[in-house]
Amino acid sequence: MKTGTTPLSVDRGIALDHWSSDSVTGIEIPLVSVVMPVRNGGAHLKSAVLSVVCQTFRDWEMLVIDDGSSDSAVEQIVAMQDPRIRVIRHGLSCGIAVRLNEGIAISRGRYVARMDADDIAFPTRFTKQLELLSHDERLDLVGVAIAAIDDNDKLVGIPPCEFEHEKICARPWRGFHLAHPGWMGRTSWFRANLYREPAPYACEDQELLLRTYTHSRFACVPEILLGYRLRHHVDWSKLARTRRAVLQFQLRHFASVQAWRDAGLALACYGLRSWRDAWTRWRGQNFFPGAGVARSEQLANEWGEVLRTLHQVALSGRKP
Repeated sequence: MKTGTTPLSVDRGIALDHWSSDSVTGIEIPLVSVVMPVRNGGAHLKSAVLSVVCQTFRDWEMLVIDDGSSDSAVEQIVAMQDPRIRVIRHGLSCGIAVRLNEGIAISRGRYVARMDADDIAFPTRFTKQLELLSHDERLDLVGVAIAAIDDNDKLVGIPPCEFEHEKICARPWRGFHLAHPGWMGRTSWFRANLYREPAPYACEDQELLLRTYTHSRFACVPEILLGYRLRHHVDWSKLARTRRAVLQFQLRHFASVQAWRDAGLALACYGLRSWRDAWTRWRGQNFFPGAGVARSEQLANEWGEVLRTLHQVALSGRKP
């Protein structure tokens, strides 16, 4: 690890009684390790962490890895004093790929779950993903369908999603509809397939999926189980830079396996997306369409219940 020489400060809790125990060391081990890199988590960090605390599945540990934050948001997580949560501090910013690889290396669970510092998980997310992973030993990585939310926790859109490996990976030149903060996979798979360092700009997940999809197996829970945060204003320059980064590693990969047709399709897809981005920006439209949200009364009710639960837990200061 690049951060191996950096001194660490870790706020640790006492393991919960219901965790399993390693028969050799006697150390209690959770089934799931939740890895959340944080840099200036701001007002949304506590809600993101509370959405993990409110999971119906409770046999987890959470690694909140502070990537050189300059705000005080992480202090709120330390103050929660939940024994399942470890806050790891470095004082330096090394980027999300380095922090993810670090979290994977120190995870104790059989599975690793991803979580971003501004998203909100539905309470049954971990339960549903574990059901899928336990029922099919061929699966390495499982995602969830997502709903886009804005800075005010309002539902604003439903991004596209595929559920079976063959459909997720049908068009590698187009990318993979498998939202990164919703991943849960076998720890052994993550350790065998670490994130690339240095990571391509804002698309480390797509690079990892492209690098592994031919010898791995993915799936997605066919229901919305994550509120995926979108900023009120799209950073178009960042989006353009991300598009270019994706194209660059796609072309390198397809050239390495002599998949010239896929390379050509990746170029065409890049051109089409760039044109669409420019058109969307010119018209002042949202990045994701919101029509599906307006029609889904069930989703609106479920989302409202998620927010009410988080609010009540935050006010009470108690675990649900």
